[in-house]
Amino acid sequence: MPVVVAAAVFGAAQVAASWPSADGFEAGELDVELPPPAPAPPGDVAPPTRADTPPAPVRCRSDIGCLRWRLPATPPGAGPAAVTDGGVLAALVPDGLSGFDVRSGSWRWGASLELQTAAPASVVPVEGADTLVLVGAGNRLVAVDADTGEPRWEQGLAGAVGARAARAAGDTWYLAVRVREGLTSSVAVLAVDADTGERRWRRDGANAVLTAARPVLQDVDGTLRGLDPTDGEGVWERATERPGARLAPLGELVVVTASGHGLAVDAADGTLIEEVAHPLSSLFVRDDVLLWGTDTTVEYLDGGRRRWTTELPPGTGCCSGFAAAADTVTTLTGRGELLELDRDTGEVLGSGALPAPFTAARGSAWLHGPLVVVPVERAPRGLAQVHDAATGTHLADVTQDAYGLARTDAGSWVVLAPELALTLRPDELTAPGQASSRPLGSARTR
Repeated sequence: MPVVVAAAVFGAAQVAASWPSADGFEAGELDVELPPPAPAPPGDVAPPTRADTPPAPVRCRSDIGCLRWRLPATPPGAGPAAVTDGGVLAALVPDGLSGFDVRSGSWRWGASLELQTAAPASVVPVEGADTLVLVGAGNRLVAVDADTGEPRWEQGLAGAVGARAARAAGDTWYLAVRVREGLTSSVAVLAVDADTGERRWRRDGANAVLTAARPVLQDVDGTLRGLDPTDGEGVWERATERPGARLAPLGELVVVTASGHGLAVDAADGTLIEEVAHPLSSLFVRDDVLLWGTDTTVEYLDGGRRRWTTELPPGTGCCSGFAAAADTVTTLTGRGELLELDRDTGEVLGSGALPAPFTAARGSAWLHGPLVVVPVERAPRGLAQVHDAATGTHLADVTQDAYGLARTDAGSWVVLAPELALTLRPDELTAPGQASSRPLGSARTR
């Protein structure tokens, strides 16, 4: 089984998860009626019309639990949209930002920021605050209220071309910003006043991650440096011998992944907490969980430092994604079976087959929270089907032109494509009073 490495940040997140590729499918399967798009922003009074091009990059296949709506065209050089925990999607438009309600697809606000159309710009949510930070837009940083679109403060930053992450900690925000000077590109970690944007310190490196303990900078040779939150001075260093590796926060830990290997390092003091090495079949970092597996084990570490290993029968294979609930973790094995485990101990609580619609494709399906994504073999444009894991309902079809998947605290999932979005709401498929205590509603068997 090939190694799968998937790292994505959810909740208040910039959308960055990719879809599995595939090559083959019957074109007639896409010739379906699409729901009307959401009302356009004020100023465009044209009534909603149904899409008449089945080969669109995203499309609904269910009238319940899926809403397809339109996004404005983005200016050249603009980064992807940002989705907040509160269910607001902010998209760059030629004159600034537009905010949309994720669950309904309706336009909420517009913020005129006089963007320079030739300059790169991007937007990220501030973790822990109902605020967005716009980076770029003519060498400046702009903080915008995520609920109203009102600008809060503005500061200059020479060479700013892209936002990587932002985190609130009391009266200080920590920002990771891509900057460019001539042909040189780096990531700057900034500490700024939350109310005014006034800069308190800046440190530069090849990459950075903002953990709950402190910012961590990565040098070009892969060395990690923990930064003092008060003044930006380095307080520890750890060589990783993994230049260019990906970084992801995991509570007070930083996870480093590269070529099927992984490290979990304590951001407080640089202590090595976990080293993940071959033979691996998969590794996932999301939802405050690091989960990885081999043909015979599933292993778990989370931001609360719960750690366990569970042995599996030979040939079971682990894992093709997972869903995390308060007390359980459910994963999809290489055999296409759902395996439910206790989140504290790793004890196997039960197992069960996927619903009938997945039976033929269970070896290629992967589990993403309450959703199952099934690549369609031999499909053009990398077609994947998105189903509700609990009921098997076929919610949507997505091609490789879609570039993101994000979740909000309201329980909605957003799929983005150029000028289009899908809101997936699997909770609508369960009648009130019938919700299962297990996120996938699978029967437990021993």
